[in-house]
Amino acid sequence: MSTRPGSVLRRILPPPGHAHRWRELVIVLFAMPVAAVAGIEATTLGTRFGFTKLALVVVTGIAAMFAASQTRASIPLLLITIPFILKTDQLLDVDIHVSHGVQVVIVLQLLAGLYARRLAIPRGLGMPLGLIALGGVIGAIAGPDIGGSMVRCAVVLVPVLLLAVAAASSVDLERDLPWIIIASAVGLIGTGLLGFYQRGGGSLPGPVFTDDRIAGLFYHPNDLGGYAAVSVVLLAGVAAHIGRRFALAPFMLIVPIAAGIPTLAFTGSRSALVALAVGVTVLVLLSLANRQIAAFFMILLTAVVVVSIAVPRIPATQREAFLARVQNTSTADDFGREEIFKVAVRTIGEYPLTGVGPFAFGSIMQQAQEAASFQSGAVHAHNLYLEGFLSVGPIGMIGFIWLCGGALTRLWSARPSRAGPRRALTSGWALGSIAALAVLAAQGVVEFVFTQTELLMLCFLILGLAYAIPAQDQEEPDPRPALV
Repeated sequence: MSTRPGSVLRRILPPPGHAHRWRELVIVLFAMPVAAVAGIEATTLGTRFGFTKLALVVVTGIAAMFAASQTRASIPLLLITIPFILKTDQLLDVDIHVSHGVQVVIVLQLLAGLYARRLAIPRGLGMPLGLIALGGVIGAIAGPDIGGSMVRCAVVLVPVLLLAVAAASSVDLERDLPWIIIASAVGLIGTGLLGFYQRGGGSLPGPVFTDDRIAGLFYHPNDLGGYAAVSVVLLAGVAAHIGRRFALAPFMLIVPIAAGIPTLAFTGSRSALVALAVGVTVLVLLSLANRQIAAFFMILLTAVVVVSIAVPRIPATQREAFLARVQNTSTADDFGREEIFKVAVRTIGEYPLTGVGPFAFGSIMQQAQEAASFQSGAVHAHNLYLEGFLSVGPIGMIGFIWLCGGALTRLWSARPSRAGPRRALTSGWALGSIAALAVLAAQGVVEFVFTQTELLMLCFLILGLAYAIPAQDQEEPDPRPALV
């Protein structure tokens, strides 16, 4: 065997005719120094900021790259990251959430698709979103915190508006809805498991509440309760109607619903409980209005099964504490809400035509003479409609009402009595979405949960997916009797 240098190189290097092998070798040669530099930098950053925070950033980057390479995976991936609010406010002095990274990728995919004319803004969606954005900008200019409000317009408001456009223009419901439903179920199951873990004494990153309430990975128990209520009615709507096409699917969806309801109880959120009751009532009424008696009984069966499984798992002390909070629901001055409402109404009187800019009311509250009676750290109006008007003004509120009206019209067009059994999945999602919007509207009477930007993403995802339903559904009506 020859040991001359030329002979050794001939054994290592690929033959001249194998071009792909040469490309692989070049890639490996370039990757080696890059990997070495990345390892050195990772060690340096990990030592400085902690390897947990560094791992979070790496996971965020991997999730963003996966979403970028798989367009169909972007929306389901975002739905999974919404309840798992992995974040850090110390690394590079930036509050980084995994969901924010995925949202940025989705927005970039949308802009690239619009530029290449592969995507188009659905009819009826551009004007209301434009009015919301215009209202936010006008409020930011007119309000007391121009700089901060303009930043919030750019990094919070505009991205969620574009998220709605992305959901409406890039999602094919017939193709993608099963994965969206699976992602929603996975998110609710994970949230439920974290809820049981925290209620059992486990520690999670985030605030700790001393009155036996849990917040999971969210900022506040009311935020977690709102997410659980919305997800439960979404999946309940699907479970009630999907049986027309997949017989065993409703029983599979009972699992995430059974995981979500105890978690809602652990939060002690009265507003979320009332909102859940409103959502379930809407589901029942919609099923009866569409003569879907079987779906009506499926919802009742789901509720009975979930309650019989979930409620016994809740500790007696927790049930008693929750019932005590429910009995005090009528307390008007809870955490200074009455005074907060007064300040909000007074501020609207000062800025009736413009508002004060996105999420700018919190700074006004802290400077008000009634600030001493507010809950410590209060940063919003505790009311969706007051905070919404203050954030985007009357112009933006007109756009939001227009947006919701168009979404409800499309969701109603996909009702089971029109869509037929072949589109049972779309029908169930449509009715679940109507109930989910009712949940947000009901909780919004006494809460504003959208300071948790993940819930704002979820709201506009639901609205955007509604616009993915054709305005005029041409599907033949279900020929079978309504009782089937």
